[in-house]
Amino acid sequence: MQDLITYFPRTYEDRSKPKNIADLADGEEALIEVVAVTKMSVARIRKNMAICKLVVRDETATCQITWFNQTYLKDKFIIGEKYRFYGKVKRKLGQIELNSPVFDPVGTGRSSEP
Repeated sequence: MQDLITYFPRTYEDRSKPKNIADLADGEEALIEVVAVTKMSVARIRKNMAICKLVVRDETATCQITWFNQTYLKDKFIIGEKYRFYGKVKRKLGQIELNSPVFDPVGTGRSSEP
């Protein structure tokens, strides 16, 4: 019982304050509140490998969201709807990307994990 009382989490994810896409730093974990700009595209690389990509934006910049082998998400996002994504930021060649983030539509209190 003492272990349960004195247990402290190793890490803490602050999902309370969304950041602007333009302010994201490479390697940080952040929450963004964005609007879906495109429908999700699915590219099959080989027989058992698919890459799903979604482009989102806020008032400062655009961002590409990528999932691997999660084609069931294809019809999950509606153009023009607001969503929150939380994940690790990757900046490469001037583009900002989040890989396999957790997400939920704005206005719901639940978090969806793919």
